[in-house]
Amino acid sequence: MSYKNPNILPRALSYEEKENRKKGIYDSFANYLVYCQKCKYVAKSNMYIQRAEAYIDELHEKGTVCPKCGENDWTLGYPLGKREKKHRKTVDAVAASLILEGYLGTL
Repeated sequence: MSYKNPNILPRALSYEEKENRKKGIYDSFANYLVYCQKCKYVAKSNMYIQRAEAYIDELHEKGTVCPKCGENDWTLGYPLGKREKKHRKTVDAVAASLILEGYLGTL
């Protein structure tokens, strides 16, 4: 694996973010990362969501385990940082407007 950065702290996607992703709603400009849920080891960062999801699939298919804890528990997340609150508000606002747009389209 490459692009390891011990200075990045991962944050799991929230329930709302996971539900929005199932609906096809996501922040197209966000930088996602792939990390081990057990020990928070970041395998790769700075990816768009489709590439990050494909990378997780690749890791599972190859049976790649985390070099830090030995688990195969890879997941999608965000880097935890100062801009997280503003970023989440923006993503929530975009998701709300898309949901409202869909609702108004049914009237």
